[in-house]
Amino acid sequence: MRVRSLRPCFPVLLAAVVAASGCAASGGTGGGWVPATSAGTACSASGATDLCGVSGSQSAQLHCEGGLWVTSKLCDPGMVCTALPGGVLTCVAASGGATGDTQGSDGAPSDASAAEKDAAVADNASPGDTSNPGDAAVTPDTAEPKDVAADISKDTGNDTSKDTAVDTGPATCKPACPDGTFCDLTTSPPSCVEGACQMPTTWGPTTQKVASLAMPGAGVGCDLNGDGKVDNAFGAGLAMLAGQMNDGLTQSIANGSLVLLMDTATFKSNGQTFKLDMLTGALANPGGCDPVSAKANCSYLVSPISYDTAAAAATCPAVVAFSNAKVASANLTAGGPTSSIQLVLPLAGLMLNLTLHKAQLQGKVVGGSVWQQTNSGLLCGVITKSDVEAAIMAVPDEQFASLGMDKATVLQLLGSMLQADFAVNGSAKDAYSIALQWTSVPGEIVGMAPN
Repeated sequence: MRVRSLRPCFPVLLAAVVAASGCAASGGTGGGWVPATSAGTACSASGATDLCGVSGSQSAQLHCEGGLWVTSKLCDPGMVCTALPGGVLTCVAASGGATGDTQGSDGAPSDASAAEKDAAVADNASPGDTSNPGDAAVTPDTAEPKDVAADISKDTGNDTSKDTAVDTGPATCKPACPDGTFCDLTTSPPSCVEGACQMPTTWGPTTQKVASLAMPGAGVGCDLNGDGKVDNAFGAGLAMLAGQMNDGLTQSIANGSLVLLMDTATFKSNGQTFKLDMLTGALANPGGCDPVSAKANCSYLVSPISYDTAAAAATCPAVVAFSNAKVASANLTAGGPTSSIQLVLPLAGLMLNLTLHKAQLQGKVVGGSVWQQTNSGLLCGVITKSDVEAAIMAVPDEQFASLGMDKATVLQLLGSMLQADFAVNGSAKDAYSIALQWTSVPGEIVGMAPN
Protein backbone atom coordinates (compact mmCIF):
# COMPACT_ATOMS: atom_id res chain seq x y z
CA MET A 1 0.00 0.00 0.00
CA ARG A 2 1.28 3.44 -0.93
CA VAL A 3 0.76 6.41 1.37
CA ARG A 4 2.44 9.79 1.10
CA SER A 5 1.67 12.70 3.38
CA LEU A 6 1.05 15.73 1.16
CA ARG A 7 -0.41 18.35 3.46
CA PRO A 8 -1.22 18.40 7.18
CA CYS A 9 -4.92 18.86 6.41
CA PHE A 10 -5.27 15.90 4.02
CA PRO A 11 -8.41 13.94 4.91
CA VAL A 12 -7.61 10.43 3.70
CA LEU A 13 -10.30 7.78 3.70
CA LEU A 14 -10.93 7.78 7.43
CA ALA A 15 -10.29 11.46 7.94
CA ALA A 16 -13.37 12.19 5.93
CA VAL A 17 -15.24 9.39 7.66
CA VAL A 18 -14.78 10.56 11.17
CA ALA A 19 -15.20 14.23 10.42
CA ALA A 20 -18.78 13.39 9.50
CA SER A 21 -19.37 11.18 12.53
CA GLY A 22 -19.74 14.14 14.89
CA CYS A 23 -21.47 17.49 14.94
CA ALA A 24 -19.98 20.91 14.27
CA ALA A 25 -18.18 22.38 17.26
CA SER A 26 -20.55 24.25 19.50
CA GLY A 27 -21.07 25.58 22.96
CA GLY A 28 -24.52 24.01 22.80
CA THR A 29 -26.79 24.03 25.79
CA GLY A 30 -24.84 22.13 28.38
CA GLY A 31 -22.82 19.53 26.48
CA GLY A 32 -19.14 19.67 25.66
CA TRP A 33 -17.20 20.20 22.47
CA VAL A 34 -17.93 17.63 19.75
CA PRO A 35 -15.94 16.94 16.54
CA ALA A 36 -15.92 19.86 14.09
CA THR A 37 -16.26 19.74 10.32
CA SER A 38 -12.95 18.84 8.69
CA ALA A 39 -11.32 20.58 5.72
CA GLY A 40 -11.68 18.49 2.55
CA THR A 41 -15.05 16.92 3.39
CA ALA A 42 -18.11 17.52 1.26
CA CYS A 43 -20.46 20.47 1.71
CA SER A 44 -23.59 21.70 -0.01
CA ALA A 45 -23.39 25.17 -1.55
CA SER A 46 -27.09 25.74 -0.90
CA GLY A 47 -27.39 27.34 2.51
CA ALA A 48 -23.70 26.79 3.32
CA THR A 49 -21.97 29.34 5.50
CA ASP A 50 -18.43 29.83 6.71
CA LEU A 51 -17.77 27.96 9.93
CA CYS A 52 -15.15 26.97 12.46
CA GLY A 53 -13.70 23.50 12.01
CA VAL A 54 -10.44 21.58 11.91
CA SER A 55 -7.67 21.28 9.34
CA GLY A 56 -5.51 18.36 10.37
CA SER A 57 -5.22 18.74 14.14
CA GLN A 58 -5.43 22.55 14.11
CA SER A 59 -8.43 24.78 14.57
CA ALA A 60 -9.39 26.60 11.36
CA GLN A 61 -11.95 28.75 9.59
CA LEU A 62 -13.64 26.83 6.75
CA HIS A 63 -15.45 27.98 3.61
CA CYS A 64 -17.73 25.95 1.29
CA GLU A 65 -16.37 26.09 -2.27
CA GLY A 66 -16.82 23.67 -5.14
CA GLY A 67 -18.72 21.19 -2.99
CA LEU A 68 -15.92 20.87 -0.42
CA TRP A 69 -15.00 22.59 2.83
CA VAL A 70 -11.72 24.44 2.23
CA THR A 71 -9.51 26.19 4.77
CA SER A 72 -9.92 29.95 4.64
CA LYS A 73 -7.66 30.61 7.61
CA LEU A 74 -5.57 28.21 9.69
CA CYS A 75 -5.33 29.32 13.30
CA ASP A 76 -1.79 29.50 14.65
CA PRO A 77 -0.72 26.93 17.26
CA GLY A 78 -2.18 27.91 20.61
CA MET A 79 -5.12 29.66 18.91
CA VAL A 80 -8.69 28.45 18.42
CA CYS A 81 -11.38 29.48 15.95
CA THR A 82 -14.46 31.01 17.53
CA ALA A 83 -17.35 33.28 16.60
CA LEU A 84 -17.86 36.77 17.96
CA PRO A 85 -21.33 38.22 18.48
CA GLY A 86 -22.68 38.86 15.00
CA GLY A 87 -21.24 35.61 13.62
CA VAL A 88 -17.79 36.97 12.77
CA LEU A 89 -15.17 34.22 12.84
CA THR A 90 -11.76 34.87 14.38
CA CYS A 91 -8.83 33.05 15.97
CA VAL A 92 -8.28 33.75 19.66
CA ALA A 93 -5.68 32.61 22.18
CA ALA A 94 -6.58 29.16 23.47
CA SER A 95 -5.36 29.95 26.97
CA GLY A 96 -7.59 32.97 27.32
CA GLY A 97 -10.51 32.53 24.94
CA ALA A 98 -13.72 34.38 25.56
CA THR A 99 -13.97 35.97 28.96
CA GLY A 100 -17.72 36.33 29.18
CA ASP A 101 -19.58 34.69 32.03
CA THR A 102 -22.69 33.78 30.03
CA GLN A 103 -23.46 32.30 26.64
CA GLY A 104 -26.15 32.86 24.05
CA SER A 105 -28.63 30.14 23.23
CA ASP A 106 -26.41 28.75 20.50
CA GLY A 107 -23.19 28.81 22.48
CA ALA A 108 -21.70 32.15 21.36
CA PRO A 109 -20.18 34.11 24.26
CA SER A 110 -22.42 37.02 25.18
CA ASP A 111 -19.62 39.03 26.78
CA ALA A 112 -16.54 38.83 24.52
CA SER A 113 -13.07 39.91 25.58
CA ALA A 114 -11.81 43.37 24.66
CA ALA A 115 -9.71 41.97 21.83
CA GLU A 116 -12.70 40.11 20.42
CA LYS A 117 -14.89 43.21 20.64
CA ASP A 118 -12.29 45.19 18.75
CA ALA A 119 -12.26 42.53 16.04
CA ALA A 120 -16.04 42.61 15.86
CA VAL A 121 -16.03 46.40 15.41
CA ALA A 122 -13.35 46.16 12.73
CA ASP A 123 -15.52 43.70 10.80
CA ASN A 124 -18.66 45.81 11.30
CA ALA A 125 -20.33 42.94 13.12
CA SER A 126 -23.96 43.57 13.90
CA PRO A 127 -25.24 42.76 17.39
CA GLY A 128 -27.43 39.80 18.03
CA ASP A 129 -27.25 36.07 18.51
CA THR A 130 -26.20 34.81 15.07
CA SER A 131 -23.28 32.48 15.68
CA ASN A 132 -22.11 30.13 12.97
CA PRO A 133 -23.07 26.42 13.10
CA GLY A 134 -19.44 25.35 13.32
CA ASP A 135 -18.43 27.71 16.12
CA ALA A 136 -16.35 26.26 18.92
CA ALA A 137 -17.20 27.61 22.34
CA VAL A 138 -14.05 28.68 24.15
CA THR A 139 -15.64 29.44 27.51
CA PRO A 140 -14.84 26.34 29.59
CA ASP A 141 -17.69 24.15 30.76
CA THR A 142 -17.39 24.25 34.52
CA ALA A 143 -19.74 21.36 35.17
CA GLU A 144 -18.39 18.77 37.61
CA PRO A 145 -16.94 15.82 35.60
CA LYS A 146 -18.20 13.34 38.17
CA ASP A 147 -19.56 11.02 35.48
CA VAL A 148 -16.97 11.31 32.75
CA ALA A 149 -18.09 8.30 30.73
CA ALA A 150 -21.65 9.57 30.55
CA ASP A 151 -20.55 13.14 29.75
CA ILE A 152 -18.35 12.27 26.78
CA SER A 153 -20.97 10.06 25.18
CA LYS A 154 -23.65 12.78 25.31
CA ASP A 155 -24.33 14.53 22.02
CA THR A 156 -25.23 18.21 21.92
CA GLY A 157 -27.71 20.12 19.83
CA ASN A 158 -26.95 23.22 17.84
CA ASP A 159 -29.28 26.07 17.03
CA THR A 160 -28.67 27.15 13.44
CA SER A 161 -31.93 29.01 12.94
CA LYS A 162 -30.24 32.40 13.29
CA ASP A 163 -27.02 31.68 11.43
CA THR A 164 -25.75 34.24 8.94
CA ALA A 165 -22.92 33.92 6.43
CA VAL A 166 -20.02 36.26 7.13
CA ASP A 167 -17.12 36.94 4.76
CA THR A 168 -14.07 37.22 7.00
CA GLY A 169 -11.34 37.47 4.37
CA PRO A 170 -9.62 35.37 1.71
CA ALA A 171 -11.24 31.92 1.73
CA THR A 172 -8.87 30.18 -0.67
CA CYS A 173 -7.30 30.89 -4.03
CA LYS A 174 -9.59 33.30 -5.88
CA PRO A 175 -10.35 32.75 -8.67
CA ALA A 176 -10.23 28.97 -8.43
CA CYS A 177 -6.96 27.40 -9.50
CA PRO A 178 -6.80 26.10 -13.11
CA ASP A 179 -6.28 22.44 -13.95
CA GLY A 180 -2.80 21.17 -13.22
CA THR A 181 -2.37 23.42 -10.19
CA PHE A 182 -3.53 23.35 -6.59
CA CYS A 183 -4.18 25.97 -3.93
CA ASP A 184 -1.23 26.28 -1.54
CA LEU A 185 -2.69 27.49 1.78
CA THR A 186 0.75 27.85 3.36
CA THR A 187 1.41 31.06 1.42
CA SER A 188 -0.05 34.43 2.34
CA PRO A 189 -2.29 35.05 0.55
CA PRO A 190 -3.01 31.51 -0.74
CA SER A 191 -1.64 30.99 -4.25
CA CYS A 192 -2.01 28.54 -7.12
CA VAL A 193 1.13 26.45 -7.65
CA GLU A 194 2.02 23.91 -10.29
CA GLY A 195 2.42 20.28 -9.32
CA ALA A 196 5.03 17.92 -10.70
CA CYS A 197 2.28 15.83 -12.27
CA GLN A 198 -1.08 16.25 -13.98
CA MET A 199 -4.37 15.41 -12.30
CA PRO A 200 -6.26 12.39 -13.68
CA THR A 201 -8.89 13.13 -16.31
CA THR A 202 -10.41 9.66 -16.54
CA TRP A 203 -11.51 7.14 -13.92
CA GLY A 204 -12.91 3.65 -13.74
CA PRO A 205 -14.30 1.76 -15.45
CA THR A 206 -14.87 0.29 -11.98
CA THR A 207 -15.89 2.69 -9.20
CA GLN A 208 -17.47 1.77 -5.87
CA LYS A 209 -18.96 4.23 -3.37
CA VAL A 210 -19.16 3.39 0.34
CA ALA A 211 -22.86 3.06 1.20
CA SER A 212 -22.56 2.28 4.93
CA LEU A 213 -19.90 2.54 7.61
CA ALA A 214 -19.95 1.65 11.31
CA MET A 215 -17.73 0.77 14.26
CA PRO A 216 -18.79 -2.70 15.44
CA GLY A 217 -18.52 -4.07 18.94
CA ALA A 218 -16.40 -6.93 20.22
CA GLY A 219 -16.63 -10.11 18.17
CA VAL A 220 -16.62 -8.35 14.79
CA GLY A 221 -13.34 -7.59 13.05
CA CYS A 222 -10.35 -9.16 11.31
CA ASP A 223 -7.92 -11.84 12.42
CA LEU A 224 -4.78 -9.68 12.27
CA ASN A 225 -2.30 -12.17 13.71
CA GLY A 226 -3.48 -15.48 12.29
CA ASP A 227 -4.59 -17.04 15.57
CA GLY A 228 -8.12 -17.65 14.32
CA LYS A 229 -9.65 -15.03 16.64
CA VAL A 230 -11.28 -11.66 15.91
CA ASP A 231 -9.17 -8.64 16.88
CA ASN A 232 -11.08 -5.48 17.84
CA ALA A 233 -9.93 -3.94 21.12
CA PHE A 234 -11.43 -0.55 20.24
CA GLY A 235 -14.85 -2.05 19.60
CA ALA A 236 -14.75 -3.91 22.89
CA GLY A 237 -13.45 -1.03 25.00
CA LEU A 238 -15.41 1.85 23.47
CA ALA A 239 -18.75 0.16 22.87
CA MET A 240 -20.51 2.93 24.82
CA LEU A 241 -19.44 5.51 22.21
CA ALA A 242 -20.22 3.43 19.11
CA GLY A 243 -23.87 4.45 18.92
CA GLN A 244 -23.10 8.17 18.71
CA MET A 245 -20.42 7.63 16.07
CA ASN A 246 -22.49 5.24 13.96
CA ASP A 247 -25.61 7.44 13.92
CA GLY A 248 -23.58 10.33 12.55
CA LEU A 249 -21.90 8.18 9.92
CA THR A 250 -25.21 6.72 8.71
CA GLN A 251 -26.80 10.14 8.35
CA SER A 252 -23.80 11.70 6.60
CA ILE A 253 -23.54 8.90 4.05
CA ALA A 254 -27.29 8.92 3.37
CA ASN A 255 -27.48 12.68 2.75
CA GLY A 256 -24.37 12.71 0.56
CA SER A 257 -22.22 14.89 2.79
CA LEU A 258 -19.74 12.02 3.23
CA VAL A 259 -18.50 10.47 -0.02
CA LEU A 260 -15.82 7.76 0.00
CA LEU A 261 -14.86 6.20 -3.32
CA MET A 262 -12.86 3.16 -4.43
CA ASP A 263 -11.68 3.37 -8.02
CA THR A 264 -9.73 1.02 -10.30
CA ALA A 265 -9.01 0.77 -14.00
CA THR A 266 -7.79 -2.82 -13.73
CA PHE A 267 -10.40 -4.71 -11.70
CA LYS A 268 -9.94 -8.49 -11.83
CA SER A 269 -12.10 -11.19 -10.27
CA ASN A 270 -9.80 -14.13 -11.03
CA GLY A 271 -7.45 -13.87 -8.07
CA GLN A 272 -4.92 -11.59 -9.81
CA THR A 273 -3.86 -8.37 -8.05
CA PHE A 274 -4.92 -4.88 -9.09
CA LYS A 275 -4.43 -1.33 -7.79
CA LEU A 276 -7.32 0.17 -5.81
CA ASP A 277 -7.38 3.93 -5.20
CA MET A 278 -9.15 5.26 -2.11
CA LEU A 279 -10.63 8.71 -2.81
CA THR A 280 -12.87 11.33 -1.23
CA GLY A 281 -15.33 13.47 -3.13
CA ALA A 282 -18.85 14.86 -3.46
CA LEU A 283 -22.06 14.18 -5.34
CA ALA A 284 -21.99 15.80 -8.78
CA ASN A 285 -25.71 16.54 -8.43
CA PRO A 286 -26.51 16.93 -4.70
CA GLY A 287 -30.06 15.93 -3.92
CA GLY A 288 -30.58 14.43 -7.38
CA CYS A 289 -29.45 10.88 -6.62
CA ASP A 290 -29.66 8.39 -3.76
CA PRO A 291 -26.02 7.74 -2.75
CA VAL A 292 -26.83 4.50 -0.90
CA SER A 293 -28.91 2.87 -3.64
CA ALA A 294 -27.36 -0.06 -5.50
CA LYS A 295 -29.38 0.88 -8.59
CA ALA A 296 -28.87 4.66 -8.71
CA ASN A 297 -25.25 4.62 -10.02
CA CYS A 298 -24.75 8.23 -8.88
CA SER A 299 -22.17 10.57 -10.39
CA TYR A 300 -19.37 11.99 -8.24
CA LEU A 301 -16.60 14.60 -8.31
CA VAL A 302 -13.23 13.70 -6.77
CA SER A 303 -11.54 15.96 -4.24
CA PRO A 304 -8.13 17.15 -5.58
CA ILE A 305 -6.54 16.45 -2.22
CA SER A 306 -7.07 12.75 -2.88
CA TYR A 307 -3.96 12.96 -5.06
CA ASP A 308 -0.25 13.55 -4.48
CA THR A 309 0.34 16.63 -6.64
CA ALA A 310 4.06 16.69 -5.80
CA ALA A 311 4.73 13.22 -7.20
CA ALA A 312 7.36 12.89 -9.93
CA ALA A 313 4.98 11.17 -12.32
CA ALA A 314 3.05 12.03 -15.45
CA THR A 315 -0.30 11.49 -13.68
CA CYS A 316 -0.70 12.30 -9.99
CA PRO A 317 -1.20 9.09 -8.00
CA ALA A 318 -3.75 8.65 -5.23
CA VAL A 319 -2.34 9.44 -1.81
CA VAL A 320 -4.00 6.30 -0.43
CA ALA A 321 -3.93 3.22 -2.65
CA PHE A 322 -3.77 -0.53 -2.16
CA SER A 323 -1.45 -2.01 -4.79
CA ASN A 324 -2.22 -5.62 -3.83
CA ALA A 325 -6.03 -5.68 -4.01
CA LYS A 326 -7.35 -9.08 -5.06
CA VAL A 327 -10.72 -10.77 -5.55
CA ALA A 328 -10.70 -14.57 -5.33
CA SER A 329 -13.95 -16.55 -5.12
CA ALA A 330 -15.76 -13.20 -4.67
CA ASN A 331 -13.66 -12.36 -1.58
CA LEU A 332 -11.90 -8.97 -1.69
CA THR A 333 -8.63 -8.58 0.19
CA ALA A 334 -6.09 -5.73 0.25
CA GLY A 335 -3.30 -4.47 2.48
CA GLY A 336 -1.58 -6.61 5.09
CA PRO A 337 1.00 -6.63 7.88
CA THR A 338 3.20 -3.95 6.27
CA SER A 339 0.40 -1.58 5.18
CA SER A 340 -0.24 1.68 7.05
CA ILE A 341 -2.63 4.58 6.47
CA GLN A 342 -3.16 7.90 8.22
CA LEU A 343 -6.55 8.49 9.83
CA VAL A 344 -8.41 10.88 12.07
CA LEU A 345 -10.47 9.22 14.81
CA PRO A 346 -13.20 10.93 16.88
CA LEU A 347 -12.75 9.90 20.49
CA ALA A 348 -14.44 11.37 23.56
CA GLY A 349 -15.43 14.43 21.54
CA LEU A 350 -11.89 14.98 20.23
CA MET A 351 -10.29 14.60 16.79
CA LEU A 352 -7.17 12.43 17.04
CA ASN A 353 -4.61 12.14 14.21
CA LEU A 354 -3.38 8.54 14.17
CA THR A 355 -1.66 5.89 12.05
CA LEU A 356 -3.43 2.62 11.29
CA HIS A 357 -0.79 -0.13 11.13
CA LYS A 358 -1.37 -3.58 9.60
CA ALA A 359 -4.20 -2.02 7.55
CA GLN A 360 -6.45 -4.60 5.88
CA LEU A 361 -9.45 -4.24 3.58
CA GLN A 362 -11.92 -7.11 3.21
CA GLY A 363 -15.32 -7.59 1.60
CA LYS A 364 -17.65 -9.88 -0.33
CA VAL A 365 -17.86 -8.72 -3.98
CA VAL A 366 -21.16 -9.16 -5.83
CA GLY A 367 -21.16 -9.35 -9.61
CA GLY A 368 -18.51 -11.73 -10.85
CA SER A 369 -16.38 -10.10 -13.57
CA VAL A 370 -18.19 -6.78 -13.01
CA TRP A 371 -17.93 -5.29 -9.50
CA GLN A 372 -21.56 -4.43 -8.75
CA GLN A 373 -21.46 -3.93 -4.98
CA THR A 374 -19.75 -5.08 -1.78
CA ASN A 375 -21.26 -6.71 1.30
CA SER A 376 -19.75 -7.63 4.68
CA GLY A 377 -16.82 -5.24 4.26
CA LEU A 378 -14.20 -4.65 6.97
CA LEU A 379 -11.36 -2.14 7.34
CA CYS A 380 -9.05 -3.25 10.14
CA GLY A 381 -5.67 -2.51 11.70
CA VAL A 382 -3.95 -1.51 14.93
CA ILE A 383 -3.20 1.85 16.57
CA THR A 384 -0.30 2.19 19.01
CA LYS A 385 -0.82 3.44 22.53
CA SER A 386 1.95 6.01 22.02
CA ASP A 387 0.17 7.37 18.93
CA VAL A 388 -3.06 7.76 20.90
CA GLU A 389 -1.28 9.53 23.75
CA ALA A 390 0.64 11.83 21.38
CA ALA A 391 -2.56 12.67 19.49
CA ILE A 392 -4.32 13.55 22.75
CA MET A 393 -1.42 15.76 23.85
CA ALA A 394 -1.58 17.57 20.49
CA VAL A 395 -5.22 18.60 21.00
CA PRO A 396 -5.57 22.22 22.23
CA ASP A 397 -6.24 22.50 25.96
CA GLU A 398 -9.44 24.51 25.53
CA GLN A 399 -11.14 21.57 23.86
CA PHE A 400 -10.62 19.51 27.01
CA ALA A 401 -11.81 22.44 29.15
CA SER A 402 -15.04 22.59 27.16
CA LEU A 403 -15.60 18.93 28.09
CA GLY A 404 -15.01 19.67 31.76
CA MET A 405 -11.88 17.50 31.66
CA ASP A 406 -8.15 17.72 31.14
CA LYS A 407 -5.67 15.60 29.19
CA ALA A 408 -4.67 13.56 32.23
CA THR A 409 -8.33 12.64 32.83
CA VAL A 410 -8.82 11.51 29.22
CA LEU A 411 -5.62 9.46 29.25
CA GLN A 412 -6.66 7.82 32.49
CA LEU A 413 -10.13 7.09 31.13
CA LEU A 414 -8.81 5.49 27.94
CA GLY A 415 -6.29 3.51 29.95
CA SER A 416 -9.14 1.99 31.91
CA MET A 417 -11.32 1.30 28.85
CA LEU A 418 -8.80 0.01 26.29
CA GLN A 419 -6.68 -3.12 26.57
CA ALA A 420 -3.59 -3.35 24.32
CA ASP A 421 -3.63 -6.58 22.33
CA PHE A 422 -0.80 -6.13 19.77
CA ALA A 423 2.93 -5.44 19.81
CA VAL A 424 4.13 -2.97 17.17
CA ASN A 425 7.28 -1.45 18.68
CA GLY A 426 9.04 -4.34 20.36
CA SER A 427 7.74 -7.46 22.08
CA ALA A 428 5.45 -5.86 24.68
CA LYS A 429 1.83 -5.25 23.72
CA ASP A 430 1.59 -1.54 22.92
CA ALA A 431 -1.25 -1.24 20.38
CA TYR A 432 -5.02 -1.61 20.09
CA SER A 433 -6.80 -3.43 17.25
CA ILE A 434 -9.74 -1.68 15.55
CA ALA A 435 -12.33 -2.52 12.87
CA LEU A 436 -14.88 -0.65 10.75
CA GLN A 437 -17.71 -2.36 8.86
CA TRP A 438 -18.66 -1.11 5.39
CA THR A 439 -20.67 -1.86 2.25
CA SER A 440 -20.48 -0.26 -1.20
CA VAL A 441 -22.58 0.34 -4.32
CA PRO A 442 -21.60 1.26 -7.86
CA GLY A 443 -20.96 4.85 -8.88
CA GLU A 444 -19.35 6.91 -11.61
CA ILE A 445 -16.65 9.57 -11.30
CA VAL A 446 -17.36 12.31 -13.85
CA GLY A 447 -14.69 14.86 -12.99
CA MET A 448 -12.57 16.69 -10.47
CA ALA A 449 -14.08 19.04 -7.91
CA PRO A 450 -12.76 22.62 -8.13
CA ASN A 451 -9.62 23.37 -6.10
